[in-house]
Amino acid sequence: CKALYGQLPAATYISIVEDPGSLSEEELRFKESDAHAMGQIFLLREGQSDQQWEKDKEAARKAAKIKCDENCGRAPWGCRWFHDWKANVEQAVLLGQHLHVFYFEGMVGCGKLSWQELSNETSVKEARKNGGLGASQTA
Repeated sequence: CKALYGQLPAATYISIVEDPGSLSEEELRFKESDAHAMGQIFLLREGQSDQQWEKDKEAARKAAKIKCDENCGRAPWGCRWFHDWKANVEQAVLLGQHLHVFYFEGMVGCGKLSWQELSNETSVKEARKNGGLGASQTA
């Protein structure tokens, strides 16, 4: 996980909805279920006074810090997906399938690293800074 995301801050362990009225019921349900699936603390403002809301957020930040420390700063959603993705790529290659990489517009090939370079933190940071891929694609 740390090779993919590095040391993540405690804020990664919280999903806060400040203004639920700005979301549809479906969007709100999605945010809540997404937070639970990602291993995050879900905090919803539901008519609390400003003072109580600040207390609730502070309590969530403290709980997130504990969860983050217990998980050694790894991604709360885990990294099993990477193992499964890699296995699927290997299976596709064995089956002779053509693999495609989607880059941001005008950035084809930017940030490309060899598999061996992925363990070099400096190379990964540089690739992410100048790359044409999203963060999880540069891992």
